[in-house]
Amino acid sequence: MRLPNNLNSFTLIEVLIVVGIMGILTMSALPAFGTFADRRAFQNNVDVFSEKVRSVRSKAMSGVLSSNKEVNWYLEAADGATNYTIGYISVSSSAPVVSESLSGSGISFDCTECRLVFQRLTGKRTSGSAGSSQNITVNYSKNGDTLSKVIKVYESGKIETQ
Repeated sequence: MRLPNNLNSFTLIEVLIVVGIMGILTMSALPAFGTFADRRAFQNNVDVFSEKVRSVRSKAMSGVLSSNKEVNWYLEAADGATNYTIGYISVSSSAPVVSESLSGSGISFDCTECRLVFQRLTGKRTSGSAGSSQNITVNYSKNGDTLSKVIKVYESGKIETQ
């Protein structure tokens, strides 16, 4: 049986050239995807940390007691590191409740006054300078790519991410 001469098909060389071009395009897109993933992880860390600050304020406002003592709740970030502590302050002592950290590489906190203390029942911030916001910056620096987000906590307890 003879094949007709007018068959429409690709030669092996044409297929290899197309596969090679697709491989080159894929390899050139991978570094951009890695940067996107790192930036997304950074934003996720900022969102999680902001939510932890809101959660600590909420605990203070709810009036949660510890050993039947009134307590103010705090969140303390470690300057230049990735870990932070959530705890409470009673009249006699302060006790850390849980210690957590940010995930991913190249991410760290930057703060002058790293402990945020919220007053029981009112949720007002009692730490830092009166009349101004207390700022904790979350930094990301990797392969020359740098980002920063500032979490501002006002004296009224209002929390804002910039």
